[in-house]
Amino acid sequence: MSTFETLRPAVYRVTETGLDGASFCHVRGWDAVRADRMVNRMIRRADTQIARGEEPGFLVDPATDATGRLVLRRRHLSFGEREGEVRERWQVWELEPVTRPKLSVWQAEDLEAVANSRYWPGGDFTKPQQPGAMLHMTRVRAQEEPRISCTGMYSIPPAAWRRLVLKGWASFSAGVVRPLEPFRITVAGRVALALRRHQTRTSSPHGYIKAADHPNPAIANSGMVGLWRKGGRIYDGTSFVVCSAGCFEGRCLDRRYLAQAEARAHRAEAVMLTLGASKEQAKRAGQRAKAGPRGGAVA
Repeated sequence: MSTFETLRPAVYRVTETGLDGASFCHVRGWDAVRADRMVNRMIRRADTQIARGEEPGFLVDPATDATGRLVLRRRHLSFGEREGEVRERWQVWELEPVTRPKLSVWQAEDLEAVANSRYWPGGDFTKPQQPGAMLHMTRVRAQEEPRISCTGMYSIPPAAWRRLVLKGWASFSAGVVRPLEPFRITVAGRVALALRRHQTRTSSPHGYIKAADHPNPAIANSGMVGLWRKGGRIYDGTSFVVCSAGCFEGRCLDRRYLAQAEARAHRAEAVMLTLGASKEQAKRAGQRAKAGPRGGAVA
């Protein structure tokens, strides 16, 4: 493999909806550089508007299912037909990843190492460090091979980092494979990591049980039968929310659909925080995901 190979694969298939409501699809898609620039710019502008106390006109809504989709919305204000009327229209971009965000154990470890790494630009130790890793020609046995050097003693072999680039989870800054080239995790890679860390599920309700067996002590010790009577039993619709990262501790809600909405909100907040959004912006994205349909954002 040539060390000066160009690697800039398409990461997202983008469907854009204009202000007039007409949709058209970018067949060739967006590469990692363009998608990262667009998403990061909208997150920064939304944080700036929230810090000023304004209603954000830039929205980033991640899908909470396993697709890894992102829906970007930009608000446009214009004057209406009547005097003093202001029209609010939204321009929407729906980013669907070319590769589903399903990481193996080794791929997740490699992306974690890249996300937590720092490098000196151009190998100059007098300059401040930048986030990311770097490509180095490393001698392995009798020959040299291009490996990604991360912070510490961790390095990624050529076949592994090439798969990460082709799947769109990591990229080189200029899209060219050459020595001392920065290697960073992309927006698609961060979304895949967040979805892998925060895998949520809800428990199935028990249904009709005896009042003494209800998980709520206030009901179990009250001696009541309840509003729903069936052979001296009451209906228990409580459902627990469980996250693989241990974010919920004994969290239960009265109905399973409420628990599913809580899980959607948690996953949306986790993705937004991983993308670098503020806590307030992540909280608002979670509220929109909680109120939306199953699967999260809809363009």
